[in-house]
Amino acid sequence: MSGFFKFTQPGTLGRNHFYGPGYATWDASIFKNFSVTERAALQFRAEDFNLLNHPQFANPDTNVNDGTNFGVINATRASSSRELQLALRVMF
Repeated sequence: MSGFFKFTQPGTLGRNHFYGPGYATWDASIFKNFSVTERAALQFRAEDFNLLNHPQFANPDTNVNDGTNFGVINATRASSSRELQLALRVMF
């Protein structure tokens, strides 16, 4: 009978039993070079992070004493929105 209670006590669950949602993001960039002189050039860059604007969910609540909130995802990750970055680079 002691073997039955071994697996229901806290702290005996194996590793990696709970896991959160995956991280899916698409990044894209466009570069265009412009010659100014023989030795100098300009490069225009447009970079987009999280192009499709998918929400990146945070890990679920892992506190087993929370009752109704255990295993519920209540938030998104920080900086999970789409970001656009423009830059002008001088090369010589």
